[in-house]
Amino acid sequence: MPPKTPASLKPHKSQVGVASSVQARHSTVSTSRDEGPGERQGQVIKVPAGTYRCPSTELPKRSGDAGRTLMVVTFPPRSGPPHLSTSVLLYEGMGEQLYERYPGFPLPFTSPSPAPYKIVDVGATDAGMIALHTITPGDTIARERPLLLMPHVINANPSDVEHILDDVVDSMYVENQNFIRTLKDWRNTDKATFRAQGVFGTNMFQVTDLPGHDDCGYAGLARDISRVNHSCSPNAHVAFDLETMTFILRAILPIMKGDEVTYCYLGSGFPGAAARQEELERRYGFVCRCTACKLTGTARENSDYFRRMLAERTLGYRRDDLLFAQWLMDGAPVRPPKIDANGQEDMDGLRLAQVTWDLCLRERYIDENLWEQVLARLVKGYSVLKDEEKVQFYAGVAGQLSKAYTGTDRGWDAVSRNPRRTDWWAKLDKKGR
Repeated sequence: MPPKTPASLKPHKSQVGVASSVQARHSTVSTSRDEGPGERQGQVIKVPAGTYRCPSTELPKRSGDAGRTLMVVTFPPRSGPPHLSTSVLLYEGMGEQLYERYPGFPLPFTSPSPAPYKIVDVGATDAGMIALHTITPGDTIARERPLLLMPHVINANPSDVEHILDDVVDSMYVENQNFIRTLKDWRNTDKATFRAQGVFGTNMFQVTDLPGHDDCGYAGLARDISRVNHSCSPNAHVAFDLETMTFILRAILPIMKGDEVTYCYLGSGFPGAAARQEELERRYGFVCRCTACKLTGTARENSDYFRRMLAERTLGYRRDDLLFAQWLMDGAPVRPPKIDANGQEDMDGLRLAQVTWDLCLRERYIDENLWEQVLARLVKGYSVLKDEEKVQFYAGVAGQLSKAYTGTDRGWDAVSRNPRRTDWWAKLDKKGR
């Protein structure tokens, strides 16, 4: 029997904490009327729209690089400090393409200083990243060059692959070699031996395809970011910037001082707890003990049900767009909730967006493919209803998440600062107020 419709749920403790924290941060932004780039007086500001497509973290099964020569290249050339040095396994011709596309590759970058975190022993998972102060969604937590970049799949015998990776490690600065040898290989119970392939498979992140290699993708191993542990309700997101050849870890939920920074290792956090546990044990050899996975009984059943609902919203975004359009065609009515014979709420497009966002906060799971479409509907709907405070708030949240996922607000901050100047304000009002 499914739990009661989420529309009738009381605010969850974690939901209240997230919303109030984001609201507090956002209010300092929305009260300012300073114009940003592209916000000339009287200019109509468009509400951004779009979705992000997150590639699966499952490793590809094949590669079309058979017969191509592999080589180890160090970027930048070995003249800088070890922590800025990356050893890259490249196929012939790829280095030239990188330099052609990005003159001066890799470009310089800046990291938060001092670092807002520390790496400490966190118990069962050994090392982890702990916040030293409050971190706001959208803020950069860490930015660093990987120690290693390599193809996901190398066309060679397993023993040959191991020798290739050993050679890569041997080519590194001694400081980088020593660090890699401290990382965990969950399949290897003999801590006295070092298996490069096992360490890399346990600790690597997927990165952008490199020029000249668009078949199976690349993966990278970082110093501090590879210490970030998994959660099915993560508070951070990892991105890769090819120009600077850096991993960037940014907050997607408020992180309090003393909280552990976490990232979701799975391609999706929507499956139920049992399915998530099975996949994590198969791929990484551990049993997840995050807040979502520690739920039992009815609480776990509800969480699984809510995540299925969120998955349906992700897959059914076109249908939800049509429902929102129908709400507009009906004149954007504000009606009291209607409960059907099965005890479920019959929701219009705006109400569905509101319930979906509330569920994201309740589950503390902000899916990369879902958040912007939902917040865009909320901003547009409340603009039509001329609710300035809600437009400011939800556009501010969207700006923070856009910074977390892309590094820029993509125009959301301008909407938050100027709700009455957007192309959706009073859209159905004949007088245009």
